[in-house]
Amino acid sequence: SIILPVYKVKLDYLKEAIDSVFAQTYKKWELCIVDDHSQSRDIEKLLESYQTRDPARVKICLEKENHHISISSNIAIGMASGDYIAFLDHDDRLFPNALGEVVRHINLKDKPDILYSDEMHINKLGDPGGVYYKPDFSPVLHLSVN
Repeated sequence: SIILPVYKVKLDYLKEAIDSVFAQTYKKWELCIVDDHSQSRDIEKLLESYQTRDPARVKICLEKENHHISISSNIAIGMASGDYIAFLDHDDRLFPNALGEVVRHINLKDKPDILYSDEMHINKLGDPGGVYYKPDFSPVLHLSVN
C-alpha cells in the first residue's frame, strides 16, 4: 500500500507522482491518497480521475479540514489493506522498478519489518541532482529523518 498525503501541491508534481505509481513494473499495489483540505477543485478532479481510472487500486479521501501530514498519513494508513506501507510525498517520483525491488528484498530477507532506499533529488528543470545514499540498517537514521 502506497500512502500519499496531498496538500496544496502543484498539479504537475502530483500528476508525476501518481503516474510514477501507475508506471510500476510490479502491479500488485494500491494507492491511498488523502487530500488534506487543499481547497483546490483542480486537485480533487485530478485525484477523482485516477480513482475512476483504477477504482480497485486507487483510494482517495478528501478531508474537510486541514490535519497536517502526520494525521493525513495515518488516515491513509487506515485506508490501506496491503502487508507493507510505502510512503510517497506528493512531489516524489518512483523509478519504474521501485516496488519490484522492494518486493524482491522482502522475499530475500524473509519479510523484514522495515525497508528504506536511497534518494535522488531532482531540480526544478526535472534533471537529476544529488543522490542521498543511505547506510545499511541504522536505527539512528530511522529515528532522525522522515
